[in-house]
Amino acid sequence: MPAPADGGSSAAVEFGLAVRDVAESLRFWQGALGFQPFGQIDAPGGVHVLGLRRGASAIKLRWVDGETEAEADASPFSSHYITVHVADARRVEAACAERGFTVLKPCFPITLSGGGECIVGFVVDPDNHRVEILQGWPWGPLNSTAFNSDADGARPVHTSST
Repeated sequence: MPAPADGGSSAAVEFGLAVRDVAESLRFWQGALGFQPFGQIDAPGGVHVLGLRRGASAIKLRWVDGETEAEADASPFSSHYITVHVADARRVEAACAERGFTVLKPCFPITLSGGGECIVGFVVDPDNHRVEILQGWPWGPLNSTAFNSDADGARPVHTSST
């Protein structure tokens, strides 16, 4: 799936899930529910995100190489988060702060393995949901060393990329 011309996502909102066993998660989301991979992010620190789509719906499976349960629980990405694609992440962050909403993690740039860059930050909505504000197109091609399917494509197989 190519990036839209303005650098944003074709989906305005995505739902992210922190996963401990990406192969088992793919068995559910892809194998049982029919979501298909469209891109992968391999970021510094062993962070990996696999984008899945079904129609206009998008979810992201996120995992970190060697992350302990305590580290996962302390992360802004713990459990689940909503991603909103924006044209100016710092402007949206400022608008949230001006209105009294919590800025959980101020915006920062991420340089991705493919050389691209995006800007990401986290805010908290009134019901304590974590919202990732994302500027730019982070999705790279599927990493064939980290994501493969068996011969009939029915059972995804994940192998460590480290």
